[in-house]
Amino acid sequence: MKKKLHTNICSFKLLFLTIVLIICVNFSFAQPKLPQRIITVTATQSLNFGTLYATGAGGTVTVGWDGTRTSTGSISLLSLAPSAQPAIFQIKLCKGRNVTITFLLQQL
Repeated sequence: MKKKLHTNICSFKLLFLTIVLIICVNFSFAQPKLPQRIITVTATQSLNFGTLYATGAGGTVTVGWDGTRTSTGSISLLSLAPSAQPAIFQIKLCKGRNVTITFLLQQL
C-alpha cells in the first residue's frame, strides 16, 4: 500500500512539473502580437474653399494649412462668409508608415 501511494504521489508531481514546464516554455518563447495593419482615417474638420467666383474656363484654389488661399486662372476670391478652412484628418496606423491624402474636386 505504501509503495502504491508513493507511486501515485510521484506521478502527480511529475504531471504537475510537466504542466508548469509547458506553461513556462509557452510564455518565454511566445512572440509578441503583431501590430494591426488597419489604417483608420477620420476627418475632424472638413475642407472649405471659402467664397469664390469663376468668370471663365476655371482654375485652381489652394487652401494652406493656416486657412490662407490662393487662386489661379479665372477664379476670383471673395472676402465673404464662409471663410476658407483646411481639412484636418486624424490618422491611426502603424509607426513608420507613410500616408498621402489627395482630394480632387471635380467640376460640378
